[in-house]
Amino acid sequence: MRPSELFKNLYFHDSPVDALVYSPENRDLRLKIDLCNFMQEDYQEGEPDFLEGELTIRGIKAISFDPEPLQIVENGSIGGEILRFDAQENTSQDEFEDICLVLEVSDYPAKTHTTVAIEMTASEVEWVIIGRIFQFR
Repeated sequence: MRPSELFKNLYFHDSPVDALVYSPENRDLRLKIDLCNFMQEDYQEGEPDFLEGELTIRGIKAISFDPEPLQIVENGSIGGEILRFDAQENTSQDEFEDICLVLEVSDYPAKTHTTVAIEMTASEVEWVIIGRIFQFR
């Protein structure tokens, strides 16, 4: 699926990110996300508040991290929350779209918060639901 199509259908803001793994060899970025289901447009009372899923961004031809992820990610584990996640729709024949992801990463023992910006150009995204997570209500 094109990145802009996914972001038209799912709202990722405030969703926790548990893992982030970038593979330059495979040209992909994988994120384990607890999607805030209750913030989705089609949410219905009685559904799980959160959906655990994996988002894979494929066909990355350019990517930049600020700061570099190795400074904040240890073994792929990340304690983050999505502040912004969107894609610029490409109306040309080019299959690539620009994606912006901004995370707030918290290190609770050290009592620090870091804002991480990831900008990339990629051709495809895939969202797979792994499980359903507890209800607050």
